[in-house]
Amino acid sequence: MLLVLDWDETLTSHDTLSLIPEQHNGGLKPYVQPYLDDLAEHTSTHPLGKDEDRTSLEQQLDWLASLSDVEGKSVQRVTEGGAFIGWDHTKLDDRLDQISFHPGVQTDLSSWLEQRRGITTNVLSVSWSKAFIQAGLRRAKLPTSAVYANDVEVDSETGKGTGKVIRKIATGTDKLREMGKMVDEAGKATMIVYAGDSNTDLPCLLAASVGIVVAPNEGSGVIKTIQRLGYGESLANGCEDFEARLRTRAPLATKPSDTDRQALLAKSRSDVWLVRVKDWVEGTRVLEAVERVELDQAAMERSAGVALA
Repeated sequence: MLLVLDWDETLTSHDTLSLIPEQHNGGLKPYVQPYLDDLAEHTSTHPLGKDEDRTSLEQQLDWLASLSDVEGKSVQRVTEGGAFIGWDHTKLDDRLDQISFHPGVQTDLSSWLEQRRGITTNVLSVSWSKAFIQAGLRRAKLPTSAVYANDVEVDSETGKGTGKVIRKIATGTDKLREMGKMVDEAGKATMIVYAGDSNTDLPCLLAASVGIVVAPNEGSGVIKTIQRLGYGESLANGCEDFEARLRTRAPLATKPSDTDRQALLAKSRSDVWLVRVKDWVEGTRVLEAVERVELDQAAMERSAGVALA
């Protein structure tokens, strides 16, 4: 199994971006309103800016890709404003203390992963600091293989932030590209499970063998998008519903042939598996169910191989 986890509001119960910079000069607060203004202008002028304008997956992907300009301007403002000049990744303890995780992350999920070191578990985030996420994962005692995220540029001599944010993962399109690299590196047929909470996660949720939608509230934005785009029938509501569907639907697919935009658009709705969980107590139960399916499929393949020999 390849398990790919979003960070903010998927593992954590809140957005942690504001905790990354040191809080002198207001941290990121001075940059929030200009970002919201840019986003509002982009939304009002783009032909796909309104939710009701996006009724197909292709339109939704086009919209997500269009947000790269808004995100790029935000990074430029933060860099030029010096919010990360002198940033010290070794002095995060006071801000790490403010991270709150969803129920089950530090218990059920952590224990499950600890017992399954053979599973590749990656965190994939549009967050601005890989180092911050890594420190947060250590704090949560959550075993992971790698973190794919943006980062603050650090001066090689001083070890402090130069002020520049190195950002390559900003949109859902970027996340799909990065997950594709992980799938290629996996190198063999395997279940791909992606967990996320927002519209930025939607491409990866749909491309994976199973997409886990972390949504304490049934009316979350990504669930509304899933329903608007016609994938509502593919969404199980909780682990019990998911397990019931495993008994009646076609088998879960292992590694897809590709996870790029073209392959995602070509993917049949009948091959999409989504499940909403309210927390990681339930999310871990879903992982256990997927693991059982994967083990059963592997056993059947071995039996078929013996029969042909």
